[in-house]
Amino acid sequence: MTDLIVTDNTATPEYESLKQRFTHMEAQKNYFENAWHAAKISHSNDIERIGTALLEEAERRGWCDDYDKFVEELNQYLSKELEVRTRDYDIEVEYNVTVRRTINGKSYEDARDELKESVETDLERIDDLNISFNDATDYT
Repeated sequence: MTDLIVTDNTATPEYESLKQRFTHMEAQKNYFENAWHAAKISHSNDIERIGTALLEEAERRGWCDDYDKFVEELNQYLSKELEVRTRDYDIEVEYNVTVRRTINGKSYEDARDELKESVETDLERIDDLNISFNDATDYT
């Protein structure tokens, strides 16, 4: 049977040399990881600035339709997409809303008129406001 002999090699010059090399390599790894991260952020910011400059130039020269087509196609191949043009649209939306509130009044009609005035005041900024009341219950 063979005996296993364990020795402490942590005090040897070879161990100290390896330990120093490992520490140095770890520091280099951290340096390069930080440098890579900084370069990645810088590159991303550069792409954003280029896209903004191209968009502004396209608008200045009246090339908006060409720019839209070009960037839409190009963005399919980029990991960091260029800025696309956006614009405001006026959109008409119809809402059907049911509101139930308790209104104090001398009669149902007075309470209903009070509610209508309150709602009209709340919504006076909306164009083409049409308020209608559909009563299914007889409150008399």
